[in-house]
Amino acid sequence: MGVSALIRSALIPALAFMMAAAGAIAHASDAGDGNAVTQMATQLRADLAAGEKYPDLAESDRRRVLELLARMETRMGAADSIDELTSRNQVRMYNDQNEINAILTGSANDDRLVCQRMRISGSHRKQNICITAAEWEERTAIDKAKFERYRQMTTN
Repeated sequence: MGVSALIRSALIPALAFMMAAAGAIAHASDAGDGNAVTQMATQLRADLAAGEKYPDLAESDRRRVLELLARMETRMGAADSIDELTSRNQVRMYNDQNEINAILTGSANDDRLVCQRMRISGSHRKQNICITAAEWEERTAIDKAKFERYRQMTTN
């Protein structure tokens, strides 16, 4: 499965979920195209402006959702499909979508899935690595501790 297919298979359900959460009507097969992103963003902006669908959403969260929607629309640009985006932008779209979903559903930020394009040891090719935000933080803390131990060993 190629990068594009992997991201598309993850992004389509996320877009479909968000469209359902926003009250928009779309077919799952359309969720990966540029029009669906625009329709979803328009509907979600209307729902946020009305204030009835997400009455308990903090103003800072509301601003963040609007910022992420604008970023997603900018990334889509003139593309007709998610598949036309670069692998990096597909990953960014997925991460933005996941963050919006976490904000709107009120789920813990640590539970949201975050993807990064990384080189895997022994390979020159980048791959998508998708784990929760909490797992990324844990990996970062472990890596910092290892580096600090190594630095102390080399300076003593």
